[in-house]
Amino acid sequence: MHEHGKLVLDMVLSEAGITVVDGGVSTDADDLASQAKHDGVQAIAVSTYNGVALAFALDLKAELKRLDLDLPVIFGGRLNQIPEASNTSMPVDVSDDIRSTGALVCEKPEDAIALLARIAIGRDQDAS
Repeated sequence: MHEHGKLVLDMVLSEAGITVVDGGVSTDADDLASQAKHDGVQAIAVSTYNGVALAFALDLKAELKRLDLDLPVIFGGRLNQIPEASNTSMPVDVSDDIRSTGALVCEKPEDAIALLARIAIGRDQDAS
C-alpha cells in the first residue's frame, strides 16, 4: 500500500536471505490474502501511508480467517485513518486498533525486519 516502505522492506529482507513475495501496491485485502495462501507465505507485511490502515487491517484479518490462514500480519508506515464520524478529513492514529485485531505493529522498518526474521526462524524450527 505504501510503495516506499515496500521497497525498503523488499530490499533489506532479500539481502538478509528472506524470500519476498511481492503483493504489489494498492492491493485489495482479499487479493493479498489469496496470494498469501497460493504462495504459502509465512507472514504478511503491510506498509501503509494512505489513511485507511484500520479498514485494511480488518478486511485482511477477516479474509485470512475466511481462508483458514493463521499468519502473522505486520503493519508499518503511517497507521492512520479518517474516522467515519469525523467532521474533518484529518486522519487519526489507529495503531492500537490495529493491534487489537491481532496484527503486529512496527514503528520503524528495522522493527518489521527483526520480527519477520524471528518469524522465519521460528517457522523453520517448527518444520524440523
